[in-house]
This record gives sequence, structure tokens and C-alpha cells, in this order.
Amino acid sequence: MNYLKSMTIMRGVRKSVPRMEKVTLVAQALELEAVMKQFIGFHLITKQAPQIIYANQAVDQFQIKKNQPLGAKVTLRGQIMEDFLHTLVYVALPKASDFSPFSTKNMDKQGNITFHVSSFLLWPECEPFYEVFRKVGGFHISLVTSTSSQSESLIVYNQFDLPMIGDDLIVKEKSSS
Repeated sequence: MNYLKSMTIMRGVRKSVPRMEKVTLVAQALELEAVMKQFIGFHLITKQAPQIIYANQAVDQFQIKKNQPLGAKVTLRGQIMEDFLHTLVYVALPKASDFSPFSTKNMDKQGNITFHVSSFLLWPECEPFYEVFRKVGGFHISLVTSTSSQSESLIVYNQFDLPMIGDDLIVKEKSSS
């Protein structure tokens, strides 16, 4: 409670309590069929219509034409974001065989984290459609907080029970015991 009071009024300037602002999911593909499968996967996982990403200009070296679909993107906020994070932490990440806890070294200066999920099949909503998502690659997830430092963002991640590992956490655990 003391931390919240110090964050609310600091040097006469009103600041907000640290919170998760948004979660962004982005998947990339060069084939229209893969983009459509990503679109369906995001819609199943998030219950929200994703946005298709198009090429702004042609790139001959990569055989990309102008306005060619390149992937799908969805930004989650509010209750939908919280539901997604709950499913991510308690269902999807424990299923991932290659998952290791998030490191504080992978955070940017504001404490945001971006990581890769290897498959849509980690979510129970996509499991019945195994044949559709079997060959579709994974996607990137960005967790964006309203904080200005890594230490403040750790508080937000602890609220969502995100598995974290790092030197900063070890020092805090020893000092609190």
C-alpha cells in the first residue's frame, strides 16, 4: 500500500499505478493461405477480430508485391487482455516444451517483454482444429506496461503470475526473507 501512495503522488505530479496497458500478437507469413490460418487462430484465441498486415511497397528481392498480405496482428486491452494472459500463463506456457521463464535481461528499458510462441496448438481453442494449425508457425507476443522502469514492471508481471527469473528477483527475495 505504501508503494501505491508513493506512485500516486510524487513531487506534486500525479502518476498512475503501474498496470499492463496492452498485449500485442503478431504473426508473419508470405502465403495467403498461411495468413488466413493465422487470422482464424488469433480470432479463436482472443475472441477478437485481428487486423491483416499488408506490404506498403513492393520488394523484388523477396518477391513481395505492393498490398500483399504479410501477416496478422491483434492488440488486446482490458478484460480480453486479462483473460488472454490468464490462459497464456496457466494453460499455454506449461504446454510449451521449449519454454523457460522470462528473464529480466530480455526486458527493454521500460520493462516491456516480447517473446515467441512456437504454435497455435498450445491454446485449447485451437486443438480441435489440429489439421488446420499443424503447419502454421508461431507468433510473437509483446507485453506492454505503463511503467517507466524494469523494477516497476516486475510488480505488474507478478500480478499476472508470469514466471520471471533474473538477478534482480533473487536479490529481492533474499532481502524480503
